[in-house]
Formats: sequence, structure tokens, C-alpha cells
Amino acid sequence: MLVTMVKEALFKFHGPLRDFYPLNRKPDWGTYRFTGSPAVKDAVEALGVPHPEVGAILLNGKSVRFK
Repeated sequence: MLVTMVKEALFKFHGPLRDFYPLNRKPDWGTYRFTGSPAVKDAVEALGVPHPEVGAILLNGKSVRFK
């Protein structure tokens, strides 16, 4: 039997990006559960934030780009 590992990423949105969150997701942290290797763009969109609205992405404190 093949077991698929579910991973989790935490996203924190600042300023006006928080306005895209549904009320049940406040304050500003979003949890994205996934398998495989989805693009950051896809994760952001899945959390309800349009990726073109994102001005900067920090991964463990370092600036990265959408891939």
C-alpha cells in the first residue's frame, strides 16, 4: 500500500492582503495542506489571495520569487 505524506505550509499575509481572507480565517495566518510540490503561486491562490497582489514573499526570512 502506498502512503501519501500530507505536508503543511503556513502563510502570513499583511496589510490589504488580509482583506482577501474569509472572516473565518482571521487573523492573518493561513494553513495550506498539500501533497507533491505545488507552486507557491498555487498555494497563495488556494488561500484566497490573488497572486498578482503579492508584493514580496519571504521563506524562512529570505526573499524568494514565485516559481
